[in-house]
Amino acid sequence: MVATEPQDAAADSRSSSTHETATRTVTSEWKTALASAKVHMKTDRITVAAGSFAYRWFLSLFPIIIALLGVSALVDVPRHVTVVLINGVTKALPAGAAGVFTSAIKHSEGHSDGAVTAIVIAGAVAVWSATSGMVMVEEGLDMAYELTMDRSFISKRVRAIPLLLAAAVLGGGASALVVFGQSIGREVKNALPFGGSAFLVGWTAVRWVVALALVGLLFSVLYYAAPNRPHPQWRWVTPGTVVGTVMWAAISLGFSFYTTVSGSYSKTYGAFAGVAILIFWLYLSGIAILLGGEINAAFERQASAHLHTQPGTVEG
Repeated sequence: MVATEPQDAAADSRSSSTHETATRTVTSEWKTALASAKVHMKTDRITVAAGSFAYRWFLSLFPIIIALLGVSALVDVPRHVTVVLINGVTKALPAGAAGVFTSAIKHSEGHSDGAVTAIVIAGAVAVWSATSGMVMVEEGLDMAYELTMDRSFISKRVRAIPLLLAAAVLGGGASALVVFGQSIGREVKNALPFGGSAFLVGWTAVRWVVALALVGLLFSVLYYAAPNRPHPQWRWVTPGTVVGTVMWAAISLGFSFYTTVSGSYSKTYGAFAGVAILIFWLYLSGIAILLGGEINAAFERQASAHLHTQPGTVEG
């Protein structure tokens, strides 16, 4: 037994050394990737692409709302459902942005005249604007991955349609958990015999984790399908997905808190405060998406460089 102690100590030392080396390698790779992404962010002008994305998606939001309100007018949505919508939007969005939507919801009550026409026209405008915004994401990610942008006008918009569906399902699911999660939690708590304050705390944690997971999955779908690659490889989690999701969550929470406690937006923009807040939030969300793509591209460049510098690697 005594003879094995030096061997065990040597094995522990080697294991510790290997762990430290791996940690330094990962840290170095992240530093290099972030530095590379910072440089490419400037050359790829992601702020310009994010601005175009925000503008086009902002244009699509109100036709979508008009179409949905037209549907609600036709089916005669009950008053309590409208109240839940208003309360959920008010709690989930910054004050100014929430006011834009709640005002539209209130004015839609009892106005069914021309609902079908509104649905058709608003739906067409919404799809066109939304696909244009998704095209900006495609082009921005193409620049990040240094891919050729030779897709035709039609093919870009055809590719944008499934991306929009993914955004509607995953982003809509995340939004539903954020907007209506508290109301759902209260209903479930009242229906369960063991519901209490501990349940509400646990439910809040679960719904936010699931919402962030849905947003992360949406980012992964965008990084997989949006770039102009002939043979993309699916990855559930990437460095860009993690950074983009965390940045988006921080932007949403931080900006919501800022606009809630600060009245500077209302003083500066007056009646247009809600519009300014919404556009700015969309702009920052676009930066989060494109920044994640730049980080993924930086890691891929590192992997390619390591592959070509390994001994015995044959290029061709």
